[in-house]
Amino acid sequence: MGEDQNDAESARYSLALSDPELTRYALMAADAVRSEAAEWSMAGVSPGARVADIGCGPGAVLRLLAQHVGSGGSVTGVDADPAAVSIALGQVAGLPHAEVRMGRADATGLEPDRHRVVMCRHVLAHNGGLETAIVAHLASLAEPGGCVYLVDIDATALRAPSQ
Repeated sequence: MGEDQNDAESARYSLALSDPELTRYALMAADAVRSEAAEWSMAGVSPGARVADIGCGPGAVLRLLAQHVGSGGSVTGVDADPAAVSIALGQVAGLPHAEVRMGRADATGLEPDRHRVVMCRHVLAHNGGLETAIVAHLASLAEPGGCVYLVDIDATALRAPSQ
């Protein structure tokens, strides 16, 4: 029972998936496409690419990735939260080259060595203690010559002003 409870706790989404939050995710995803276009291209996010979006959340970036790679490519989103997966499924509905699965960032269930790009955005900070396992797993999913595209924050640099 202890393992099940820990799995359930780790699957809880860190932010509420309310309408305002979903709008914020969509705005952040659109900004990522605009501000990271060169990096996405260098990583291999291009028409025809096979991309995995690990920790895809409600699928805002996943949908944009699916549009970017087109029907000649494929995108697979993975998230541990059932509510986020459900919303992500709606985001990619009608895009046959896109799928969403339940899974943890350190154990996605995806086949190794199969993706040109393995994207993981803002996941490590929410999985304290699993960072090394997550990054190793992400690397195992990339095809030879592929890329792990990792975006996260460094909270150790944040300081609160002293009173």
